[in-house]
Amino acid sequence: MLQARKIDDLPESPKKPNIKVIVLGCSKTGTLGLYRAFKILGYKPYHAAELIRSQDHSHKAIFQEALLAENDRFSGIRPYGRVEFDKWFQDYDSIIEVPCYMPVQIYSAYLSDPNIKFLLTERDPDKWVRSFNKQMGGMNDYLASISMSVLRYFDIGLWHHWRFNSLVYNLFSGTTKRGHPENEQILRQNYVNYNNFVKKLIPKERLRVIKLEEGLGWDELCDFLEVPRPNVPYPNFDDHIALRDALVGQLIKRALIKFTLVTASIIGIGMVFLWKRRK
Repeated sequence: MLQARKIDDLPESPKKPNIKVIVLGCSKTGTLGLYRAFKILGYKPYHAAELIRSQDHSHKAIFQEALLAENDRFSGIRPYGRVEFDKWFQDYDSIIEVPCYMPVQIYSAYLSDPNIKFLLTERDPDKWVRSFNKQMGGMNDYLASISMSVLRYFDIGLWHHWRFNSLVYNLFSGTTKRGHPENEQILRQNYVNYNNFVKKLIPKERLRVIKLEEGLGWDELCDFLEVPRPNVPYPNFDDHIALRDALVGQLIKRALIKFTLVTASIIGIGMVFLWKRRK
């Protein structure tokens, strides 16, 4: 039985988005740097960072919906097409990283448009596993800890962030956790399989592949986009790590405040109740 979809609740934009570039590279393949670089070049990129930044949680729910529609055959969610993606990305002209979680839907929706450029960023699989496990795996473990398992129910943004990390990490880890004897092997194989799948899915003449070990900066990006090189340094990746940590910290802080208020209220009610009984 098909489920009702969150995307159907979004109003259609009177003006269709003009998607120019789709970056199919996975997280930890330079996508955060690309997100910032695209902004410097004047693009309006959509990246997973938009999900964390946004106070409107509808996009977080939509991301989960689209990911499950493609990767969980028992989800009961009808896959997205161009109409649905046009609603989702109506304020953007480029999509970065998010497509790696739903490549078939993205392919089906956008390949027929000859004006859209496709880019795949990739890196050494073993380096990717270490980096992905450190960031996504570490965050997944942290958000699944006992304290976070309680706090996430006190802030909808934190709950969605936990759900996002859980879905993304499990997709590549096969639901194994860090420390599992087969975790790194499964991550590596799924990452290699994904890159090979994209190369078969997107015709060679439509896809540019950039390997991090061979360089990813203004020269490579501007050559691909066919735009002039800006006279500023290519974005520092460390800046994005600090931004992500700060945003997650804000979610946790909000949850702690609500948890403290609720706990204080419960204690206060309990004390009043005991005082009345003693009278």
